[in-house]
Amino acid sequence: MNLEQLDKIIKQIKRYGLLGETFDIRDWVISLNNKQTNNFLSLDIELKDNLKNNRSVLMNRALLNSDNYIYDLELINDSDQKTAEYVVALINKNPNHITKDYHRRDIEIIKSVKDEMVKLRLLNLALFDDRSDIDHSERMNNVYITTKEGNNLNELNMLRNQFANYVDKDEAKDVDLKKVSKWKIML
Repeated sequence: MNLEQLDKIIKQIKRYGLLGETFDIRDWVISLNNKQTNNFLSLDIELKDNLKNNRSVLMNRALLNSDNYIYDLELINDSDQKTAEYVVALINKNPNHITKDYHRRDIEIIKSVKDEMVKLRLLNLALFDDRSDIDHSERMNNVYITTKEGNNLNELNMLRNQFANYVDKDEAKDVDLKKVSKWKIML
């Protein structure tokens, strides 16, 4: 990284109010690879509430390393609050999903759904399904097509609580995915 890039990165950090978003900003800047640097420098959007409330996603290393960096941030910025919350959770809790060929399609499906129960089921699948790309896409389609709107309120509340408990964990690695397998049953 040259001094000109460093100066631009510092301006971006100030522009988006990111100084308090990471433990050691100096280490974060120094550790950026070329793709992450280029993605961060290409960021040029006006933050709406969804991104203002989730600024740390702008600095997410996995997302910065993705071809979907700008796309995902624009989608979060322009989505309704619940969709933005779910997409941020997906990015933060399952960084491998970002690298999958189906990532963009999953996000579009989640965004297009109006029913919260269906959104939660799709998010659950995106978070935990580690099947091949073809099997995953078929499963997402099946959940999307077969789930009807107007679902059971108890089931919706249970899914909300499970999601909240999962997202509240400090580190994704601290979560025993087998204990969260009840989510999989809902699919």
